[in-house]
Amino acid sequence: MAAGALSDREADVEGQLLAIAYQPMPLLMCLTVLVPGLIGLIWRTALPPSDVLLWCGAAVLGSLVSFVLWRGYRRAAHGPATHAYWRRAYNGMALIAGLSWGLGPSLFIPGATETPLLSLFVGFALAVCGVATSTLAAQPKALRVMMLATLLPPAVSAWFTHTDPGYLAALTLGVGFCVLAVIGRYNSANVVSLVSMQARLRSILNSSLDAIVEVDAEGLIQGWSRQAELMFGWSAHDAVGRDFPGTVFGQLEAIAARRLMQKGSDALAVADAAQPEEMTARRRDGRAFPVEVVFAPLNIEGTLRFTVFLADITARKQAEEFIRQQALIDPLTGLPNRRLLDSRIEQALANSARHGSLGALMFLDLDRFKQINDELGHAAGDELLKAVADRLRQVTREGDTAARMGGDEFILMLENLSPVPEDATRQATDVGRKLLQALNAPYLLGGQACHNTPSIGITLFGLVREEADKVLQRADTALYAAKHAGRNCLRVFEP
Repeated sequence: MAAGALSDREADVEGQLLAIAYQPMPLLMCLTVLVPGLIGLIWRTALPPSDVLLWCGAAVLGSLVSFVLWRGYRRAAHGPATHAYWRRAYNGMALIAGLSWGLGPSLFIPGATETPLLSLFVGFALAVCGVATSTLAAQPKALRVMMLATLLPPAVSAWFTHTDPGYLAALTLGVGFCVLAVIGRYNSANVVSLVSMQARLRSILNSSLDAIVEVDAEGLIQGWSRQAELMFGWSAHDAVGRDFPGTVFGQLEAIAARRLMQKGSDALAVADAAQPEEMTARRRDGRAFPVEVVFAPLNIEGTLRFTVFLADITARKQAEEFIRQQALIDPLTGLPNRRLLDSRIEQALANSARHGSLGALMFLDLDRFKQINDELGHAAGDELLKAVADRLRQVTREGDTAARMGGDEFILMLENLSPVPEDATRQATDVGRKLLQALNAPYLLGGQACHNTPSIGITLFGLVREEADKVLQRADTALYAAKHAGRNCLRVFEP
């Protein structure tokens, strides 16, 4: 079965069988004219020329009818509603093709039984029917019709000549019909089975959530599934024949894709299973998105091909990022949580040691948070925490970190301060005063204005090598000093 034998517009098995049946009709037209013409040329001295011309003319007329039918099929709209019509038309064409040359010699057999030409005709008849077992295999009924129309009339005519050559010809034609009928049935069953399997595979591929692309050894696209059309925005008509890596990936990813194809080719030699790879693909409009790619190599009679499976993993990546954010980000305020803060403090300590700059850690606690929770409810308390987080973001410089420790405790970490401790302390306290001013402004909680104040403890880091916990402990000590000093103030840690 030719790779391009099936029309994309016909997805059902019957439609595919009709497409396969109509495809070789030009060959049958040629045979319908060629065989009678060849026999007539050989028999021109043994038969009346007018009869030979009449027979050849009938064959040409039969081919013209078949040609009109073939052109009509190619131009017409197809679908389940028209299958029965085109099947009957095909069967009629097969009958005309068989009779157009099988009936002619039957009329001449009485005059040819005494010549070796009868065996030549029998050989031609069986040969044409042998060709028909493959060219008409997609329509078993049409195959039987043509074989009967080709072999039955000369068999009957030869039998009633009541001569030994006639009996032998009739017997040969009868046995030939039985043998070819068995072969034709076997061929037809194979074609129907292959087309049914192909239809099932096509249905599976088209309903797959993965894009499936057939690629040759040069990287050119040979097949493009329906999901590939939806995923990349290229129609199958536009995609087939294009360079696969250049069509699906950007410049750098295309190079990686070619390496994977080479890797897949090498893996084929040692029968290794293809491994999925995560890459960034591009749609036709240029938008990038993550995909998981598997290059499955296949060696068909020495020709290397690839079946490429591409899964859009955007949703998975978003889910992974969400889980990561849940693990590192406080869900209420959207600020980094304690886990992420510890990591950033360690990184800030390393940067301070490397560059010789100082940093400051500011530990902040809300003074009347429990009272607001008790009087206005937990919803108002949550609103207050989110409002404090927003004001922290406004005060925080680019490169600094604001985080929620838990409850009503927050951290503000300042980096790249002066290497002089006195200057660094002054920079940190300036930021602390701005923060006090920002957090002293009224809040709107539950529809009513409320006032809340913070206490802030500040400590420097980077003066000596130390652990993050030590820095947090010093900031916490400074915070309690601010609480004991009457709250709504800041204190700097002093040894």
